[in-house]
Amino acid sequence: MLIIYNSLVYFILKMIGFSILFELVFLKICKIISTSIIIVMPVFFLAIWKIRRKNKHTFQLPIPINWCEVGKISNICIYPLKSGKSKNLNLAYCSEFGIREEVQGEKLSLIDSSFVLYDEITNKKLNCQDNSQISSVEVKAINKHTVSFICPGYDSLMIEIPSTRNKKQVKNFTVKWFGENIQVLDCGEEASNWFTKTIVRKGNNRCRLGYFVRDINTTSKNRGSFKCIFNMNNEKYEDRTTCYRDISTFVIMTEISLKEVNKSADKQLNINNPNIIIEGVDKAFEEETWDWLKIGDKVVSRSFKEWKRLSTDADKMVENGKPQGVPMALYRMGSIKVGDAVYISCSR
Repeated sequence: MLIIYNSLVYFILKMIGFSILFELVFLKICKIISTSIIIVMPVFFLAIWKIRRKNKHTFQLPIPINWCEVGKISNICIYPLKSGKSKNLNLAYCSEFGIREEVQGEKLSLIDSSFVLYDEITNKKLNCQDNSQISSVEVKAINKHTVSFICPGYDSLMIEIPSTRNKKQVKNFTVKWFGENIQVLDCGEEASNWFTKTIVRKGNNRCRLGYFVRDINTTSKNRGSFKCIFNMNNEKYEDRTTCYRDISTFVIMTEISLKEVNKSADKQLNINNPNIIIEGVDKAFEEETWDWLKIGDKVVSRSFKEWKRLSTDADKMVENGKPQGVPMALYRMGSIKVGDAVYISCSR
């Protein structure tokens, strides 16, 4: 189109008798403009594509206007090691990668499920169903680059956080997860030796410790076993990037639901399950009927509509390793704290 336009203008100028010098200058200018457009247009369209891709999943639906308060946050917890010991927080930040603690000073901000254990041979992720000892492993941040792992009865492990900037530490292992492959940044031999000694049963394979970083491909939205969950009202969640939680950015549960589940359980189910506990709700499992959720005046999330609690038998839940609470997809990031009001979408 541009070439046709230039040719037409050139023909008109020729007809009305402009000088040869002017014609040459004009053609030179047209050539420069054409070349610039050819170079700039692909860059422009690439930028538009990236912006559309970034916003495609997070802001696909309009956020509700009307909200009704249903309770308040009574507890916030993260599990820095997937299936490990919980860490209670008074203040946290809901990010696209999961809930992370807000810290001051020179300390690493731990993120929920940012460390994961996996079998060295099969690459299968390990959890409490493989060995309940994992649930007793605590993670503490020493500084911005160092964390320690503590397990009762063993000397603690202290390691430096692996970084993709240090090429010697970059080892991408693929973890088989619900029929999908996920990459991790391996934490090295010292960590592998320590966890093999502390949590691996005799006769089983060695295990390794993986870590989540933004620079490697950890995007996983479980197109295998949980595929139906990630097609909610024609919304596609496959490109949401989180750490190593099985289903969502975070999980909510009410206090009364947690008490109901724990009635018949030999082991309390607040280990490796909900991130946010909500008080003030009268009916157990009422949260399963909620759609949109707002915490305070900033954080907005939405439940996975296809998610249904598979069993009310607490012992079966432990045996089968079914997630407890309601998995939530994050729509608006922000800080939350214990005592924040919790709202659900409603019509007024």
